[in-house]
Amino acid sequence: MRTWEGYEKMRGDLLAAWDSLGDFASLPQTIVHTDVYFGNAVRTPGGDVVLIDWDDTGLGPAIADVGYFLVHHAVHPDSGGRWAPGMARAFLTGYESVRPLTSAERDLLPDAMLFGALAYVLAPWEDRVYTGNWRRARTVIDERGRIEALIGA
Repeated sequence: MRTWEGYEKMRGDLLAAWDSLGDFASLPQTIVHTDVYFGNAVRTPGGDVVLIDWDDTGLGPAIADVGYFLVHHAVHPDSGGRWAPGMARAFLTGYESVRPLTSAERDLLPDAMLFGALAYVLAPWEDRVYTGNWRRARTVIDERGRIEALIGA
């Protein structure tokens, strides 16, 4: 596997983070897209937004897509993994105007974010580890307290 310099030193931390992920089994389940990002969203002529590219769809915890979106849009890997709370708050406000999170989902949302990055860092099907995903995972680990404060976990 091709990796960036320093990956082996961080791998232990990433595996420990993976092992410490919460249990999503008791959370509300739904059809999850697993790749929610702007490139997979299309605005219809009527103004609605629909998702495309449903290749990896499956049944899972509803917060999986929320966590994925947040870690891939509210964490900016090009700036060293900077956390963008304004983007996260705007997304969550819009999401919860349609479907409020339960307290259990809110508590596990940082883990859903971490999963959304680690699934691509530790994935055995990838032939290399992308720096952006590692930085996203590292940011969630380092900024967990700030993330929890923002989402009310």
